Amino acid sequence: MVLLEKNNIIVTTLLCLVAFTLPFGFVKNINSISIILLSIYAIYISITQKKIVINKSALQVLPIVYFVFLVFSLTYSEHIYQGVKQIEKNLSFLLFPLIFWRLDKFITQTTKDRILLSFVISNIIALLICIFYATMVYYQKSDINLLIKGSFYFTEILDIHPTYFSMYLVLCICVLRTYLYNTKLKLNMVRKIITIVIMIFLLVSILHLRSRSAILGLILIGVVLMCKRMIYMYKSNQKVFLGMLLGGILLFFFLLFSTSVKNNLLEYAQGYLKRDTSWALEERLDGWSASLEAVSESYIFGYGIGDSQKVRDKYFYIHGFDVGIDNEYNSHNQYIEILIIGGIFGLILFLSMYFKLILLYLKTFNTNILCFFLLLFVIMITESILVRQHGIVFFSFFYMLFNIRIDEKKG
Repeated sequence: MVLLEKNNIIVTTLLCLVAFTLPFGFVKNINSISIILLSIYAIYISITQKKIVINKSALQVLPIVYFVFLVFSLTYSEHIYQGVKQIEKNLSFLLFPLIFWRLDKFITQTTKDRILLSFVISNIIALLICIFYATMVYYQKSDINLLIKGSFYFTEILDIHPTYFSMYLVLCICVLRTYLYNTKLKLNMVRKIITIVIMIFLLVSILHLRSRSAILGLILIGVVLMCKRMIYMYKSNQKVFLGMLLGGILLFFFLLFSTSVKNNLLEYAQGYLKRDTSWALEERLDGWSASLEAVSESYIFGYGIGDSQKVRDKYFYIHGFDVGIDNEYNSHNQYIEILIIGGIFGLILFLSMYFKLILLYLKTFNTNILCFFLLLFVIMITESILVRQHGIVFFSFFYMLFNIRIDEKKG
């Protein structure tokens, strides 16, 4: 029993370290180092405790099958070296399922809660670092105000793409919202206010980072959760529901016809969107068009993980999309990206993991799982997040964390 508790502390610490270092992944490669430490401990447990009972149902095979398929795609790729480099990036799809399967015995609900808390705290610290850095640069170079510019300028110190950082922050808001909702009867007023203030701080930061896909993901999550709440209220108290609905309609028309409010909102929107973003949409449309034409030439098994970039560049050239070639753009759509690599077969394997998340939510009604699914669904329409370590580790780590089923005997 003492040994089990000791291992639980070590496993919790290492898993929290992986979550905590996610926003700082490229700073001295500390996230990769944390994953290596976790892997070493999983191997150590396997060697020293051979008789430990392993929960076979804890093994999530879908990420492993997807990884194996990526390795298999090397067999019909011409550029093996490029493929091996990409396989190395995707190792998380193999490592995390095996690690969580081996350490499942030591993972409790408290462990999961602390992992999510570590992730939230690390992103808050990362934001404060960005603010401090932007402030220092502004005072040293008065012609550059990183606090106002936001986007890439703001996250430069962490070497993280603003879309990935925004994606992390959206999940943090969802985690805090779930925490607030589940513990609203236990929390005192001070803690409630602090939690709400932090959520507002994260929301403002997402808007400041100007990641349109993350903002759309957050809006979708908000709409879905609101509809879910309204359905619940309608079933429990129809009079209260109808009263709130009427109040919402009146508020909407007040905002719609109130000249001062409307003008202020329009002025803010124009200031927020004053930078020209039409080029981003045009580039994505050009990239999608070229990439889809590439898919049509090999739509069953794709071109393999080693040839995806070369094939994409070829069709970029055919379409005259020179910017995409010069900047080595990906497809900026994860679903198209997978179609190029693995065709329809690869996409089915990937979407099966999505389907598993939906089934898991319907079984547990864990709101964090629903938010995670909706966020990924939207982000992957405009971004290929699984071509970078920040996206691959985020997806595979939290996919496994949410799939862990807590045995009551553990805690």
